[in-house]
Amino acid sequence: MSHQRIAKLTPEQAALIPAYKQKWINIALTTTPIDRQKAKESVTEAYLLQSLPEPEIIFFDSPYTAWNERLIQIINLPKKER
Repeated sequence: MSHQRIAKLTPEQAALIPAYKQKWINIALTTTPIDRQKAKESVTEAYLLQSLPEPEIIFFDSPYTAWNERLIQIINLPKKER
């Protein structure tokens, strides 16, 4: 696979930028839940490709829930390990 640098976009490529920009904004702002099984498989595969041990994968319904869970874990640690 060749890795050539593009010096200038063609008019056709430049015309596609607004559509791709909107596409990725929509993806970033979606509230549709992810496919947890597919996400787990993808992360596990990435680790295996790097010869890393399979990670523990934990899903939460929101960043707030994840933060609360982590806070509980920290609070329950012995004081010297916090």
